[in-house]
Amino acid sequence: MLSRGRLRASATKPARGSSAPSPPRPDPYVTLAAAVLRQAITDARSSHPDLRREAERFLQSSMLTLWLEICDADAARLAPVLHRAAGLA
Repeated sequence: MLSRGRLRASATKPARGSSAPSPPRPDPYVTLAAAVLRQAITDARSSHPDLRREAERFLQSSMLTLWLEICDADAARLAPVLHRAAGLA
């Protein structure tokens, strides 16, 4: 019987002799930036006024542009989409 960790590890490895490349791993910085942006949108929809105000301040500041640049995204195109998602547009 295989341990849970070993089973999981063997499920992700390509079979021997397989030439199929493994899928690319997401950049950890992009993953973090995406999580921060997702949380800011969630907080902007919050019923808690202080939380909502801080999220709105973040989403309407130059910090949003910085986080989008970390994600290698086009800030001019994505910022309006995020504003709509947060209910700010």
